Formats: sequence, C-alpha cells, structure tokens
Amino acid sequence: MSKHVAVSREYESNSKTNGIVEGVLLLVLGLITALTGQGMINLIVLVTGIVMIVLGVVAYLDTRVIEVVAVPVIFGAILAVLGYMGLASEIVRYIVGIVVVLVGATILLGTQSKNFAINISFGDRVINAVIGVVLILLGIFAMINYYDSFGWIIRVIGVLVAVVGLMKILRTLGILSK
Repeated sequence: MSKHVAVSREYESNSKTNGIVEGVLLLVLGLITALTGQGMINLIVLVTGIVMIVLGVVAYLDTRVIEVVAVPVIFGAILAVLGYMGLASEIVRYIVGIVVVLVGATILLGTQSKNFAINISFGDRVINAVIGVVLILLGIFAMINYYDSFGWIIRVIGVLVAVVGLMKILRTLGILSK
C-alpha cells in the first residue's frame, strides 16, 4: 500500500470523527442556546473572560512582562463580570438593536454609500420604505426587549444551530445525502 493511500484513509477516518464531533458540539450548543436564550450570551462572555484571564496569567508566568498581559487580563475580568452579572446580553441586545435601526434608516432614506460592503437596496422605493420602517421597528423592539423578543430571537438561533449540528452528524454518518 502506498503512503498516499494510507494518508488518505487516515484523513478520511479523522474527517469522519471530526464531522461527528463538530456535529455533536453544534447540537449541544444549539440546544443549550435554545433553552437558555439570552443566558447563553452571558455564559459565552463569562467563559471568554475566564479564558482570557487564564491565558493572561499563563503568559505572565512565561514572559514575566506585566505590560504584555495586563490588557487581556483586565479585559477578561471585565467580560467575566459582565457575563456573571447578566449584563452582557443587555449590551449585545442594544448593539444589535442600534445596528438594525441604522440599517433600516439607511434603506429608508436611500443613503447607502457606493463603498458599502453589501447592497441593501431593494430597487423599488416603496419596498425600500417598508423594509426600512420594519427594520427600524424591529431594532427598537430588540432594544426595549418587547415581550422578551430578543430572548426568542436567540432561542430561534439556537434551534437553527442544533438542526445544523444534527444534519452534520447525519451527513457524516451517510444517513443524509451531501
């Protein structure tokens, strides 16, 4: 057997294992997100903050240069506190709301720059006006969290991530066609 064939079989075996692991992780992450809603944002920010603190301490023990690790440790501590206190999802909610309002206003007013990364104009002025107003209202609803609307948006995203994970597992196992 040639070396190329052995490497191909090893890659194929690892690829299948990686596909299953990736699918399971997406499925679990999606289900937790679907169950916790906005709480998942806080959890992600908390864990990110803790990881930044740990990496900063490890880097300090390795380099003994406080200037190099001070910013990640301080930023990690801020993230950990925001996540622990449940404030991270509130900040994200406002940022998402503001961005959606700004995109809606851009569409409504037709003020998109030619240098904008994507074309968000829909051609017809009436359609642009309707979409712009709807996006502005959705952004405002996200910011005021009308009937926990942001929590439900996060839950829907969680369900979609879980479905993607399940499809990844089924495709990797050959149950679902690619």
